[in-house]
Amino acid sequence: MSKRILIVRLSAIGDVIQSTPVARQLKLQHPDWHVAWVVERKALAGIAHNPHVDEVIVMDTRRMASWREMWQRLRGKYDITLDLQCLLKAGLVTWIAHSPLRIGRDDAREGARFAYNRLMPTRMDHIYISQHYLEQGADLGLDPGDYVPELFLSEEDHATAERLWAAAGLGELSPVGALTGTRCRGDGRLRSGERSYRHGPAVVALLAFSAEPTREWPTERFARVGDALAERYGARCVIFGSKAEVPRAEALAAQMQSKPVILAGKTSLGSAAAFLQRCNLAIGADTGLTHYTFALGTSLICLLGPSPLRNGPKSDKAITLWSECPHRPCRPSDRCRRGEGRPCMEGITVEQVLKAAGRLLRC
Repeated sequence: MSKRILIVRLSAIGDVIQSTPVARQLKLQHPDWHVAWVVERKALAGIAHNPHVDEVIVMDTRRMASWREMWQRLRGKYDITLDLQCLLKAGLVTWIAHSPLRIGRDDAREGARFAYNRLMPTRMDHIYISQHYLEQGADLGLDPGDYVPELFLSEEDHATAERLWAAAGLGELSPVGALTGTRCRGDGRLRSGERSYRHGPAVVALLAFSAEPTREWPTERFARVGDALAERYGARCVIFGSKAEVPRAEALAAQMQSKPVILAGKTSLGSAAAFLQRCNLAIGADTGLTHYTFALGTSLICLLGPSPLRNGPKSDKAITLWSECPHRPCRPSDRCRRGEGRPCMEGITVEQVLKAAGRLLRC
């Protein structure tokens, strides 16, 4: 029997991408179901072109008018609501939808538990976070083994990335596979219609900035890694970031002896993703573009600090590095119990990152 299901995952950028296996599994297990997704605009790029989502509903949680619109658009329209966020705002959206079945988790916070009539248990071991979301849908027949996120990009995103690549003088790109495809997934396997790229000297993306400063690795270490990769492999480094992060990107570039490309402030999320797909390697913390990179299948080093270990990507092309800390995970509002600064990030060494980079660049 066909059903209508609403996925609630409003933000953040990385979390939305990590939730995409749920939509894929819903369509695989229930091809005739209508899958809708409520998302905030800042994270829209992660699902805007996803063919497993039949209906994308964009919400601005800061505007009362948007909440009134959700009441009119969602109330009583769906058989099932699956809240993957389980925080207050997402819980309110779930409550507004008022589906007969409203699935949350027993680790819901900020008072969100009121919205659910089915609470799924939470596993806190080191499975990847996408498996965590799939297990929440166990009653719907979702397979936790199909956990790799995926990202679908527009032709406009690809065209912008190609223009920026050429302007940076990073060498000639040779697409491998169908030229019209936009499908990518993080296990490195190509499907019909996907893109992959080969080019000259290695291009390494430096994803040095995060909305949460405690997740950032020291920029001087990024500079040392970038220079070492340039010396050992002839690599060209590209510094990503938002418009607000341009001064920080310039400061990082000034610390490097090699001449990195500063891409900060020049891309949308979609075109940044298309550019990352063309890179040989990306190095970044637990942040949105890092998880985009995993979904794209580009080789990745994820530097994991205060986040749970389950946030670290899992595949042959992804290496997650972390330092031992008995207090992980920490929330952004927590003061580190080991003192000031970012000891869990500072415990990751330049030598560890270079060793991982060498392994991935030689693959």
